[in-house]
Amino acid sequence: MLSVSASGAPIGLRISLDDGTLLQPGQIRFTPAGDPDESSFTFLEQKQNSVVGIEVQFRSPTGAATTLNKAAVNFLYQDGVCG
Repeated sequence: MLSVSASGAPIGLRISLDDGTLLQPGQIRFTPAGDPDESSFTFLEQKQNSVVGIEVQFRSPTGAATTLNKAAVNFLYQDGVCG
């Protein structure tokens, strides 16, 4: 789960694993309604091998000024067999 506080123009957010995999649903668009505004998003990925690192990436999809004030990531990992 990714929780963010942002202000300004819409902001594009995505999470990438150290092997280059993008967590689903891929890039999401958050349009702050206040200054700042907060929201949380859930990203998912099923992996067969271990993950060493994650990277939260953000940008302004419109090119207008946007600010990511703060972000928190809650990363849940479960070892085991699915299915």
